[in-house]
Amino acid sequence: MSKNTKVLIVDDNLLNLEIVKGILEEEYSLEFAKTGTEAIEKLKVFKPDIVLQDIMLPDIDGFDVLAFIKNTPFLKNTKVIMVSALMGVEMRLKGYEMGAHDYIVKPFEDDELKAKIDIFSELVHSHEIKEAFNYTIEALSRAAEACDEETGNHIVRVNEYSYTLAKDSGQDEDFCNEIRCFAQMHDVGKIHVPMSILNKKGSLSKEEFVEIKGHPIYGAKIIGESEQLRMAKEIALYHHEKWDGSGYPSGISGKEIPLSGRIVAITDVYDALRSERSYKPAFDHKKTMTIFKDGDDRLDPEKHFDPELLSSFLSNNEKYESIFESLEGEGV
Repeated sequence: MSKNTKVLIVDDNLLNLEIVKGILEEEYSLEFAKTGTEAIEKLKVFKPDIVLQDIMLPDIDGFDVLAFIKNTPFLKNTKVIMVSALMGVEMRLKGYEMGAHDYIVKPFEDDELKAKIDIFSELVHSHEIKEAFNYTIEALSRAAEACDEETGNHIVRVNEYSYTLAKDSGQDEDFCNEIRCFAQMHDVGKIHVPMSILNKKGSLSKEEFVEIKGHPIYGAKIIGESEQLRMAKEIALYHHEKWDGSGYPSGISGKEIPLSGRIVAITDVYDALRSERSYKPAFDHKKTMTIFKDGDDRLDPEKHFDPELLSSFLSNNEKYESIFESLEGEGV
């Protein structure tokens, strides 16, 4: 393990503190507190990854400290292991209900304590890696968005619409959570398209439209071949394909188009219709749904969209209106 993992040990017994110190000090950065009040002060400054929390303390008890941790935003990822010689079912349940991650009963074996701390250290760092991964995805998506005229919440709304459509169409939770993360990367390829084209007032020339049509391929190249980003690449590459094969860049049709691309094809268009663009005003939900039902000079829903997904979208259209209204502002 790494000394980058910070552990706060809270116990009013000095001998217990020395025992735990001897078990953990070679591999972890340690801090100690002998009362609940001292623990709270140490939490504010030390910001531990793991807290080994005795329940019976001379002032406030361990559950009060646990409540402080759970109500403090900067400690949201801190793992809490409750420690006590008094560990009946009722006490365990109380801790779990309040958000404790594990229990250990005194007296404990050195190896047992070390194993628990090692496991939670791995969980902490796995979470940190996931957060960094998600931050990178969002930053890349926002970099593309900054090149375009779309507002700050466009990518957030497309994530939420796509999650909703996936869920309503019967996809499993893993798929729904993935698309909620990766839908925002649909236009990442616009980083390679000149802003003068993206934000041009009026009609595009033939050459300019060819350049715009290249952004799905640019996006797929940017995302690369990582298996972890497979769905993100699908979405970037296929969200402009159409059910009848008239889309781009590949001109594939029907279920040749990956499901993730078919979903974002609908959700991206919905948000575009609801939003002001250089070539159109913002439409309200009612007009947008009329276009999704009857089409207009640019959109033929029966030819452009997966009919099953379109049916689900239309049947649950009030959900998309609600998402738009709750995330309409430009800030995040």
